[in-house]
Amino acid sequence: IAAGVNDRWSHGELGDVLDFSNIPYTDCDKTILVGAMKWSCMVLMKYFPKARIVILAPLQAGDNTDQYRIKLYNIVQKQIEFGSYFGFPVMNMYQNIPINREIDTPTSHRFSNDGLHPNFYGGKMMAECIASYLEALLHYTFI
Repeated sequence: IAAGVNDRWSHGELGDVLDFSNIPYTDCDKTILVGAMKWSCMVLMKYFPKARIVILAPLQAGDNTDQYRIKLYNIVQKQIEFGSYFGFPVMNMYQNIPINREIDTPTSHRFSNDGLHPNFYGGKMMAECIASYLEALLHYTFI
């Protein structure tokens, strides 16, 4: 599940993982990041019980304001906390894919044409990093 980057624009809550631990997924508030993540993961587990769910935390974005940078960083941290608590692996693309918001600005066109959506080279880099991460997960035994 790749999620969270658009939440940096919202003024809503990110939520507290422990607050959602005892709430049935059907009752989760999907307007709150943690509620939406729990609902999404549990629905996927219900309908695809053999699927392995992996959370892809967002890339750095070329926003030029500290407000959105801090919010995106907090979203990534919340996703890592969620994955840890509920047992889902999280690929932290914010830190582990070498696209940097200070270098890869909306006008640099190095890995993105708009500071957010990867161009061909950014997509290639993302694909290679994600494939390596997923390949490493396959070395674990899942029952």
